[in-house]
Amino acid sequence: MKQNIFSREERIILSAVEIIDELGIDGLSIRELAKKEKVTEGALYRHFKSKSDIITEVIKYYSRYDLNIMNTINKNKTDAKTSILFFINSFAEYYENYPEITAVFCSFESLIYEPGIESQVIELLDRRRAFLISIIEHGKKSGEFKGNLNSEDFADIILGSFRQLIFRWRIKQHEFSIKEKSTDMISLILESAEITKSTEMQ
Repeated sequence: MKQNIFSREERIILSAVEIIDELGIDGLSIRELAKKEKVTEGALYRHFKSKSDIITEVIKYYSRYDLNIMNTINKNKTDAKTSILFFINSFAEYYENYPEITAVFCSFESLIYEPGIESQVIELLDRRRAFLISIIEHGKKSGEFKGNLNSEDFADIILGSFRQLIFRWRIKQHEFSIKEKSTDMISLILESAEITKSTEMQ
């Protein structure tokens, strides 16, 4: 429920997220947005010049916690496994508390074909991937993870698995806790990379 504490621009962005959740990215239009906001299309154009401008702001809104999550991990300086679990679970908690926002995440594949928007999507995803890779590299150097572990491939496995979990969560109408499932799933993945006594003896 959008409240008066939000500015007009923020309310428009929130409505755009709801439309994407209900109708998909192709269903988002100035006309549909104006109808949802109960204003004229001209009133929307006073705040945003185009649909692309609105999508740009939606992506920024979607990723608004990214830097906070990364800064918290850097500040806490925990071990790699704990950092990765915190990284994934922070997003899981965000999505669980705001299910509609996952529609934006699930629309990224379509958005890479939108001129002027694809670079924003790629930059966002690359930034998350690079940060995760840096944690994995730290885990290798500290002796938590196997030294021959391919950090880039391992990051893709973690992110890909989490993405699949989000899709399934949406399809299943949020019938399970994404945070609990992601914790179990990522913990299982991390176990495959951890150094064990048998590994050390090899």
